[in-house]
Amino acid sequence: MATAIFAASRPRTEPVEDKHMSTPRVVIITGAAGGVGRAMLAEFAARGDLLIGVDVVQSGLADAVREFGDQHHAFECDLSDEANIMALFNEIDGVVDRVDVLLNNAAVGPTMQPTLETDMAGFRKAIHTNLYGPFVMAREAARRMPANGGAIVNTASLAGCSGQSRPQCLCRLKGGAYLDDQVAGLRMGGAQGEGDSDRAGLHSHSDGRSA
Repeated sequence: MATAIFAASRPRTEPVEDKHMSTPRVVIITGAAGGVGRAMLAEFAARGDLLIGVDVVQSGLADAVREFGDQHHAFECDLSDEANIMALFNEIDGVVDRVDVLLNNAAVGPTMQPTLETDMAGFRKAIHTNLYGPFVMAREAARRMPANGGAIVNTASLAGCSGQSRPQCLCRLKGGAYLDDQVAGLRMGGAQGEGDSDRAGLHSHSDGRSA
């Protein structure tokens, strides 16, 4: 289930004073209430973009997004379930007519436990949020991107590129996210004639910090 905390009726369309663009892009940021997410909000707000912040219930999302103006949108959503994400995009479709940028930044633990101390319930929840969630978010965002292109950025980690002794669960999850970037990038960003729309550029962002 997705819940709109606050939302304007439609994105601004008038030109903004910004060297990067003449009209605001629509930017979805998941995990927007966390440290990295808040930094992303600040960066894209400074560029004149229209923000759509997404995070879980009681995360402080409303305050994080409202700091940059009432024209932006905030939606609470559990990204571990496809039905929730579909409901989220139904809400998003009600306030914007496209998506230009998706920042898949949300993530949950367990992340630092060794394998012998990681239970399947926690690991399954992490897989659903950290792998399934970004996949569905990317799929739905790409379907709403304009014909002249867009961008999907997944926050990853150096732990996904090499095995480490302590954050074993994190290595598995971020490694999966990193490979998903490579596959989806070929399908959506560069390879044509394979059944997917060549509309969205997919970029991987490796970041060792927690969202």
